[in-house]
Amino acid sequence: MKLYSADRRGFYQHGKLMLFKTPHDPLMKFEDSPRGDFGGEEVLKHMLALFPDGLSPHGWDHAIRPANVVVFTSATTSITAVEHSCAIEMLFEFVRRENFKHRPSRFQSYYAFDSIAEVEEFTKLFPDKTFPIYELNSAGVFKCDQKWMNVSDNIGSAFYRAHQFWTGAATKEPKWEYMLQTPITTTPV
Repeated sequence: MKLYSADRRGFYQHGKLMLFKTPHDPLMKFEDSPRGDFGGEEVLKHMLALFPDGLSPHGWDHAIRPANVVVFTSATTSITAVEHSCAIEMLFEFVRRENFKHRPSRFQSYYAFDSIAEVEEFTKLFPDKTFPIYELNSAGVFKCDQKWMNVSDNIGSAFYRAHQFWTGAATKEPKWEYMLQTPITTTPV
């Protein structure tokens, strides 16, 4: 099966993709707790204890990126919520660890599509940038439907969605992506 991806971070040109034991971007780091109850180095050690082989760039981005707490206010109430994508990644990883240990972690995967047209559609999310497209090959591939990746209904539905995602089930109109495990070889298209 031929799978394709856009090289948004400049890693694919080396011919092989790997996991990183430190963030792929030297400017990325875990900050000390604002209350001073733990340091960023402790968080880094904990992440490497959870993922001893390291993380993919996607994994490091989600592990370190601030959760961007959003506050919704009205005349009568104030609600604080964690950014949607952070909540999704966290819930889906916990469900995977508990029920689908045989599946690859999203934090240790690279992502691809089965057509160049789908990669080009994905890159439209970045209208001011152009990325080279590569064919990716990996022995470990998990086909999953992106449309399950939503937690906006309610907690019960969120857990149901996570379980459906990890079984590889399809929604009524699936949007397939492929999670690839390292080692991954890359070839320019």
